[in-house]
Amino acid sequence: MTSAITIPSNISVMVVTKDHDDFDAVGLTNTINIGDALPADCHPISVSVECTEAPGGGAISDYDIEIGDAADPNGFCTGEDHLAGGVGVYQTYGAYITTATGFSNASRQVQATATSIGANLDQATTGEWTFRIGYVRFGA
Repeated sequence: MTSAITIPSNISVMVVTKDHDDFDAVGLTNTINIGDALPADCHPISVSVECTEAPGGGAISDYDIEIGDAADPNGFCTGEDHLAGGVGVYQTYGAYITTATGFSNASRQVQATATSIGANLDQATTGEWTFRIGYVRFGA
């Protein structure tokens, strides 16, 4: 038997903006949480990353952004070179829900990881990204 379930409009989008200072690290890789404000009773269903200011500075020759969680850092979006590509929407990916709790608790936090080549991330003087996390809220 097949049946359709009608649900109320519980789909929302959280918009988070981060810049090169948020990823600042004396190292080639740094991971930050970008889903801190997600409600506890939700599951992310889509994530996109838009580069609104191209990264650059120092001897950095490649600047990648990935989106996922601690278990799979690129589960939503794999890294692409934002330094070479410049401004634009890089990736929009659908659902990445691997457990019943999805990303709805601190241990399954939605994260963005920046990786540079040529110099540490703290050498960046430019770079800004807008992350859009679409999610379904089940307890609303």
